[in-house]
Amino acid sequence: IPDATLIVSGPSLRLNLDSVFVDDDREPLTYTPRNLGIGVTTLENIPNSLLIVKPQNPGQDTVSVTADDSKSEPFLTKFGVLVKSNQPPEIADQTEQSVKMLGAAIVVKARVHDDVVALTGDPSYLSAITLYYRRGGTSAFTPAPMQRGSANFYEGVIPEFAVTDRGVEYYLETMDTGGAIAREPESGYFSVRVHVPSGLTKAISAGRKENDYRLFSVPLDLVNRDPKSVLEREDNLGKYDDSKWRFVEPQSDGSSSDFPSVSPLQPGKAFWLLVKEAGKSINTGAGTTNRTDTPFEIPLNAGWNFIGNPFNFEIPITSAHVQLKHGAFSGAQTYLGSWENATTLLPFEGYAVYNHSNAADTLLLNPNLGPTPSEQTEPQPLWEIKIHAFSTYARDINNSILIMNDAASHWDRNDQPEPPPFGKYIALFFPHPEWKATTRAFTTDARPAPLAGDTWGFEVITNIHDRVDLTFEGLAQVPDEFEVWLLDEKLNVAQNLREDNHYSIAGPSPANPKRLQLAVGRKEYVGEKLAGVLLTPVNYELSQNFPNPFNPATTIRYGLPQAERVTLKVYNMLGEEVTALLEDEVKAPGYHTAIWNGRNRNGEAVGSGVYVYKLEAGKFVSRRKMVLLQ
Repeated sequence: IPDATLIVSGPSLRLNLDSVFVDDDREPLTYTPRNLGIGVTTLENIPNSLLIVKPQNPGQDTVSVTADDSKSEPFLTKFGVLVKSNQPPEIADQTEQSVKMLGAAIVVKARVHDDVVALTGDPSYLSAITLYYRRGGTSAFTPAPMQRGSANFYEGVIPEFAVTDRGVEYYLETMDTGGAIAREPESGYFSVRVHVPSGLTKAISAGRKENDYRLFSVPLDLVNRDPKSVLEREDNLGKYDDSKWRFVEPQSDGSSSDFPSVSPLQPGKAFWLLVKEAGKSINTGAGTTNRTDTPFEIPLNAGWNFIGNPFNFEIPITSAHVQLKHGAFSGAQTYLGSWENATTLLPFEGYAVYNHSNAADTLLLNPNLGPTPSEQTEPQPLWEIKIHAFSTYARDINNSILIMNDAASHWDRNDQPEPPPFGKYIALFFPHPEWKATTRAFTTDARPAPLAGDTWGFEVITNIHDRVDLTFEGLAQVPDEFEVWLLDEKLNVAQNLREDNHYSIAGPSPANPKRLQLAVGRKEYVGEKLAGVLLTPVNYELSQNFPNPFNPATTIRYGLPQAERVTLKVYNMLGEEVTALLEDEVKAPGYHTAIWNGRNRNGEAVGSGVYVYKLEAGKFVSRRKMVLLQ
């Protein structure tokens, strides 16, 4: 009997012993098989002289067989059995790696090798060969069986409905009868780029104000990236006319370039777009989806960068999908008339991303939306006060003081930079030049929990010549033993925000920011901070407006020794009433401010000149003059 080689979970060795042993007297033989190894093989001797040697575990065994005719000496023979481990099948993708057409089925080819099949020549030892496919931006794969062709080659088909403008992803898997599994690729998936001959179309919202600009990007690798060729098509925006549409390329240094002197429309890059006519849309023209099997890389300069989603599906802003190659990712901002925190990167949209380093970095966008390892929960603030600023149609609502267990007194990852101003804007920020960071302005200021109290300084600037209204939200989260006061040192005004969480100021220019302080703490701490501020006047007061002269907004400060019903009106030099800033409103004792924005009761701007403002509080009446210079 020749030596044999078997494979765990492979077929057994089957021997007809009557064909091995011959008795000259033709006496019937009985057979006694034994294996000398332990646990390598098992033997089974069944009627009709059939010996079955079953592989159990890898190793070397020796099998002996004794033949006995009961009349002469028994005859003994031995043979060796080598049992090998069952190796997983080997599968190699043989699909043509080329761009596929939108809506055309894709034939996937694979070559499969299996040790048991190679030993036996029987392909049934491969129990399954499966193609798994999905559209880009989806989580679940759809299985499809692959069919055996010639030799060791198999084919499967990705149906045409799965070949979309989001790209295609697939992987291959096979399993033998022993349960050994092979996957190609070993992790992840193959990405198929899909050519979209008619391009993608995006409806564009219309507007005429500077705050109606939106960041725009393209989620395809375009055949023609020239903005002029794409945007000026008649079925898009038409020939460039800045009274109808504007297209601007923002730069990291704060400068910008107007159309047509802008960069190509490459995926991952964002531009400012303003379209003044309603009903417009932009078709990108022919393009190809970007690869989705590796993170898409977007180069970042130091400071602010304007990026787009290169994929035609949403990318969640999580650490599993968005990160920097070297530095710490601090989130993305979207512009919807004001800057707001983005939670998702949308196709065709643009975002501002900050690189805290002085050196270049790379933003990595991972488009794999399949299951990901559970992410570490982000630390949550113990409490937070949000500060919202409004002026006409502009707003800045993304500002917070945060109390966090993991916060530092200096800069850390909880302190987010203030986005760059754009259009008609209002900006509220916490200035910290002492942090020596790459910016001095922050939209959040996080600190550890104070024992007695803490004070946050912040500034407000705007290029809108009007009143600015501030509101303070989240005061109920602040510990009850802490008072919350706003301090306006310029006007010598302190306001208890638990009693009134609104405050108004005249719109401060970027050259002359309005500086305010927020003091939060125990009564003793706040008392020390307000030591130089007279909270309640002894007598009624009406102060000179500030600034004066002004254009077009100014602040009027008045003081009440007791609660009164207050009326504050503005008159022209003819004694005609222009507007009422307060009309029979009850005000508490203390100092208060009112803002006149240079408009009459109908909201119309008034002309330059001298105006009189008159305060009536109980029996107290006082007048002062002010000068509006347009």
